[in-house]
Amino acid sequence: MKESVWNQLGSPSLINSGNILTGFGLSKTHVIGSFNSTVTIDNQDLPVKINVVPNHSMNFDIIIGCNLIKQANLTITPDSVIFSKPQTEMSDASPESFVFAITDDIPKFDIGPEIPKQTRNDVEALLVSYRPNKIKTTDIELSITVTDDKQIYHSPRRLPFTESDIVNKQIDEWTQNGIIEPCSSDYASQVLVVRKKGGSPRVCLDFRKLNRVLVKDHCPLPLIEDILDKLRILEFSVPLIYVMAFSMCLLTNRVAHIPPL
Repeated sequence: MKESVWNQLGSPSLINSGNILTGFGLSKTHVIGSFNSTVTIDNQDLPVKINVVPNHSMNFDIIIGCNLIKQANLTITPDSVIFSKPQTEMSDASPESFVFAITDDIPKFDIGPEIPKQTRNDVEALLVSYRPNKIKTTDIELSITVTDDKQIYHSPRRLPFTESDIVNKQIDEWTQNGIIEPCSSDYASQVLVVRKKGGSPRVCLDFRKLNRVLVKDHCPLPLIEDILDKLRILEFSVPLIYVMAFSMCLLTNRVAHIPPL
């Protein structure tokens, strides 16, 4: 229950339990306190222990937990959910202090069968809770040099409505994160939406015409074998795909104003 709803009920006396609720993504919420009450659902009186949490912890006024659901039979239809008391009394065991999140999009990690179970759980928790945040910038600028001054542009590519919505959301996200900015250039490249192996969409730009006239950078790249040799001293290694790598690299003014369609 949100703290504001608890105040509307007259602020019943709380028991400072010191419990911590763990939800989706292993996010943790400290409980302000708890109190015992009776909840009436479908003419069924059910005793329940209610945990009070800060307002910012959830969007709903109250979430029904396991300690209440375990006391009733639930009949779920397309239009309603009906509570009824079971025929036999339920044991009054102390409910576990966590919140269930039901989702089909559960990440799977191939950490390796030889890793101890506790270590594997710790690594999975770290990967699930990780949020990539831009915290540093670099003084390196990306400059694009072409072999001639031929104008490079495309006609707009037609996109289905669903893909247009995906592109618009991606553009809004890039704009809010400061990765791109509005531009009114007459030259542009086509944008398209492709599907990753997992089925999720990826917004791509068709730079093939531009790539044909680029002056290639001939600086030697590090050998992949040397990089893998250095990784041998690590206890754990994770294959990374730098989806947003160039968001850390500034473009020169001439290059930055070449937008996609």
